[in-house]
Amino acid sequence: KKKNMAIFKLEVDFEVENIKEISLIDPNEYEWQIKIKCQHCLTEHDKWVYINPTEENELFGSRGVANFTMKCSSCTRQVAVDVEPKTFKPYNAEEEEPMSIEFNAKGVSLEEITFTGQGFKITTEGGTEMEIEEPEMEEGELEGYDMDMEEPYSIQGYKGVFNLESGSTKTKKK
Repeated sequence: KKKNMAIFKLEVDFEVENIKEISLIDPNEYEWQIKIKCQHCLTEHDKWVYINPTEENELFGSRGVANFTMKCSSCTRQVAVDVEPKTFKPYNAEEEEPMSIEFNAKGVSLEEITFTGQGFKITTEGGTEMEIEEPEMEEGELEGYDMDMEEPYSIQGYKGVFNLESGSTKTKKK
């Protein structure tokens, strides 16, 4: 565990029809689109930020690297986020298990998630596995037809919630 990092667990519940499992094509390369809030000045940044586990950005003062770093546009303090792909678990409709993954955050809280333009791996009730490269999920909906099962399948929506699992989002004043 990294020093002064807060662990946020993202849990995403989907509303589905004839879908057994929703996963990511590759959790190790998935680019997360998240809205963040600075914990120093409590400014919520209105633009989506992109956090990719394959990226390494230098922390200021050469204190290591993080998948995402930026200076808050309001207070200029540095914030950093790391994705932990090894913690990823797919959505499982039968077990009512949400899709989940953990993020380490410093000086920032994670507020909101979107899945626009990112790929999913879907397993239908009939057992058909499909990779959907760029789902058109503007409204959080996705529809298709399982030829093997001769049934339509759909995602009618999703709700993603970030929970602070451990640590504090506050950083010590120098």
